[in-house]
Amino acid sequence: MSKPLYRRFLFLYFPFRWTLRFFLRLEVFGTEYLETIKKEGAIFTANHISYLDSPLLVISIPKTLKHFFPIRFIGGDEYFHKIGFREFFKFFGVLPAKKGSGHLARSLGWLLLALDRGGSVGIFPEGARSQEGDRYLGTAKICQGKRGIGFLAKFSQKIIVPVGIVGVFQTSFKDFFLRKRKAILIFGKPFVMDQHHSIEDAAAYVMDEIKKLVAEGEKRLHENFRKA
Repeated sequence: MSKPLYRRFLFLYFPFRWTLRFFLRLEVFGTEYLETIKKEGAIFTANHISYLDSPLLVISIPKTLKHFFPIRFIGGDEYFHKIGFREFFKFFGVLPAKKGSGHLARSLGWLLLALDRGGSVGIFPEGARSQEGDRYLGTAKICQGKRGIGFLAKFSQKIIVPVGIVGVFQTSFKDFFLRKRKAILIFGKPFVMDQHHSIEDAAAYVMDEIKKLVAEGEKRLHENFRKA
């Protein structure tokens, strides 16, 4: 990221970081794994439970690790037609994509290009937000991963960072501003996918790593509620 672009990013990074950390009572674990990745981008892959997932992931990465920024995501183009959402998602590096195999292939091409240029990308392997879960705790069922993450993992040969997010499932504006949610984000141990895996096996492997982190996050969340 160029210095002018990085300064502009920091200008908005800190207000968003403070806002999300305060109102969602965010706790972040595993950032020590990110510090082992030197001067190159990565594929951040997480479960998808809320429209807050992308910004939570971005502001959870320490600002000193500027080689990760900007992170490019793919998001449903329907969000970009809502008032205020377009600017919000553009800031967090979300690119609009229409549904359909042809549009998916083009979107994956954008992500591969970003990776080839040394950038980072974020992807939610489930392909859509989870619809089943516990609204009180803000946790959600993890769905099966799609082929897209398997394709990126196998053919890009870039470092993959699994991420688990819990606590923000079906968060309303009221929940947010009344601080009724407790968000936890966990970065897992980075790895590079073995090229001998099939696309399907690569996707399943990534999802298994995410599930482990989500289970750890849910355990921490339950402990927090018991103490409250």
